[in-house]
Amino acid sequence: MTAPIKPRMRDDLTVVELDGEAVMYDDRSGELHHLNATATLVAELCDGTATIKELSADISGACRIVVCPVYEF
Repeated sequence: MTAPIKPRMRDDLTVVELDGEAVMYDDRSGELHHLNATATLVAELCDGTATIKELSADISGACRIVVCPVYEF
């Protein structure tokens, strides 16, 4: 059995938040990204402590939406 995946943002990214949104700069690639409020929330939650299932629950709770189970056939 494999360990659950726990997404984590790279430590070398520069992130500045303002009014619920963020700007993220990647020094490796020189790319600058503007994150809307939802993407900023996701980025904040990707700290390496939560599984994808837990992240899904956290995001749906913050956005006040119901999580629907996904079934594999």
